[in-house]
Amino acid sequence: MSTLKASVSTSLRLADIQSVLSPSDAILTFVLAEPRSYCLVITRRMSRVVPLSSKRVIEDRTTTYRNAVSNKLSAFGEARGLYRILLQPVREAASARRLIVVRDGVLHLLPFDALVAPSGQYVLQDRIVEYAPSATSYYVLNRFRDDTNGQYDAGAALAVGG
Repeated sequence: MSTLKASVSTSLRLADIQSVLSPSDAILTFVLAEPRSYCLVITRRMSRVVPLSSKRVIEDRTTTYRNAVSNKLSAFGEARGLYRILLQPVREAASARRLIVVRDGVLHLLPFDALVAPSGQYVLQDRIVEYAPSATSYYVLNRFRDDTNGQYDAGAALAVGG
């Protein structure tokens, strides 16, 4: 437990987060804001900030998508539009095999797996989408994972209590 405690209580460097990513992974951390929203992209070799549409535009498009799905209507066009404003500006989203998505606000209600790329394919058809509450929590959990089988070390534990 002391190893985990030490890793959480000390500052985490970008290089630490990058160290748990495979070459085909990308962490996409979304921040919704006005007048622009942003996506912080982290891969094994680089990081950058990508400007996106405004919070209002993203919220409106997400609500429209969710309403169509709730009413059992086709949401294909809405899913394509959301891909266009959320993932298309992030070139790493097209090349990464696995996307680790850190959502903000209304994006917690959006299944990124169901967004539609310009090719007409759903994201889940050619990429793995994982969700994390933060890049830090993703790092803490994945530093104990055995890359050969994707399983967690049996000796590692995360305990939360009051």
